[in-house]
Amino acid sequence: MRGHAMVVPGAMAFQKDSSAKHDQHYWRCLDCRRSKAVMKKSIRKDSFFQGLRLSVHQILYLAADFIENPTRHLEEIADSFQIDKNTVSEVHEWFRDLTQQWFVRTIEDNPVKMLGGKGKFVEIDETAMFRAKYNRGHMVDRPTVWVFGLLERQTNKIAMFQVVKRDARILLPIIRRHVKPGMISEKKGHLKKILQEQRL
Repeated sequence: MRGHAMVVPGAMAFQKDSSAKHDQHYWRCLDCRRSKAVMKKSIRKDSFFQGLRLSVHQILYLAADFIENPTRHLEEIADSFQIDKNTVSEVHEWFRDLTQQWFVRTIEDNPVKMLGGKGKFVEIDETAMFRAKYNRGHMVDRPTVWVFGLLERQTNKIAMFQVVKRDARILLPIIRRHVKPGMISEKKGHLKKILQEQRL
């Protein structure tokens, strides 16, 4: 912060504050009286939890539920955890943004693999993502981004591709380049129709 001295981690003490609404713990600067730096720092500062209006325990429970039950309705989640539905919606939006950023990094950083082979079958699927936004808590119009994914079930190897359309002209070349013939085990929705027509 402007006008305050920097404090190294070794000069901070982890202390309890029972009067706090949520976390009841904070970092206290041991040398701040001499340096005139900020005395207290939230344990959420510069972390995943910063800016979310729930306890750390509630956020972790919601994150676990988001991963294990991604299709649950907001009303059911809010009732299960006794949390306001709008708050659950805001936290889920944050989770989706983080998930989307992970997908983008995976697409950019991992080399594309040839999947399938003896005893190894490939599942294919697609999902609609949104470009990351930085004014969390406010709904804005964001363009949809479609991601086409391949998963080798026995090894959990993956390959993901951002696609502009989900038709045969776009998807079939990806499948032919990255999946060995006859190795696709799951075909869903319009993907099933495309693959049946091509006998893949």
